[in-house]
Amino acid sequence: EDLTLRGINLLDTPTRFTSLSDFAEGSRLAEILQELGVRIILPMKDSEHLLGFLALTSKAAGYRYTAEDFNLLGVLSNQMVGALTNARLYAVSLENARLQEEVNMARQIQLDLLPSSPPQLAVAHISALSTPSRTVGGDYYDFIEIDNDHRVGMVIGDASGKGLPAALLIAQIQAMMRSEINNGNPIPKMMANVNTQVALTTSSEKYVTLFYGELDTTTCEFKYANAGHNYPVLVRADGTVELLQAGGPIIGAFPRMEYSAATVKLDPDDLLFLFTDGLSEAMDTNNCEYTEERIRRWLVDHRNDDSDAIMKGILDDVYRFDPTTPPQDDTTVVAVKMKGGPLLRE
Repeated sequence: EDLTLRGINLLDTPTRFTSLSDFAEGSRLAEILQELGVRIILPMKDSEHLLGFLALTSKAAGYRYTAEDFNLLGVLSNQMVGALTNARLYAVSLENARLQEEVNMARQIQLDLLPSSPPQLAVAHISALSTPSRTVGGDYYDFIEIDNDHRVGMVIGDASGKGLPAALLIAQIQAMMRSEINNGNPIPKMMANVNTQVALTTSSEKYVTLFYGELDTTTCEFKYANAGHNYPVLVRADGTVELLQAGGPIIGAFPRMEYSAATVKLDPDDLLFLFTDGLSEAMDTNNCEYTEERIRRWLVDHRNDDSDAIMKGILDDVYRFDPTTPPQDDTTVVAVKMKGGPLLRE
């Protein structure tokens, strides 16, 4: 920074240029101002920054600058600072409006990527909801029909971070998952392929926890793999709890990882509940988390409700625990309630 400019930054009122002599040594700016015959310096400063300055030479008529001149110059300087500040704020507001429009458009695109409604199945009722902590979020869920409704794929994921970077990663993951499912790959290979693609095309701090399962609507078998995601909760009709843990590491941390799959039978009146950590890690005013254990207890107590009531009920319970709106973290839930009745029990 030029020494003379630093001296001008210390000024608060119009000042004679000669007062800056202590800041002139080695200053190219001082040399230029001297060559131009500058006599008066008017600093233009807002509350934080030097916006610029005006340099005045001698009066055309040859008269000296009076005290009244300095007062007038001070008023003019303040008016120019106000005009510059207003222009800058207006430019910032236009840019913010443009950015907000782009974010809103990104939100609409993200909403369009989510299923418009859960699939209607003969063997189960499904309810799902995703609430971002910002305009766009890093959570997602998806349902994919396979084999002409014979099987239904279910995905839930949570990208690291929040906002647009997380949303972009989720859009990438969703496209990869649908491609792998359409290619008919086995679940372990599908997860391994997605993991390698993400690990090789993104930085190491970008990763996704992901759970994928396929419900066979004929046999009610549910085959799944869990890639570092919160364990989905399977509550049996008698209140027994099972956690769906089989799978492998998070998606995107390391390439060429191996994944396993497991199969569970979903019986009549069983409840399968998938969620992201925005639900379990909701915090009250004492910085206490809602916890996965509390989720499991709540599900056991309300396992006889339908899927809509379960989804809405637990979200209401979490809201009473942490009424932050929007939530502190992206929150997604998927509730799958198996239907009862003699046909499914045979």
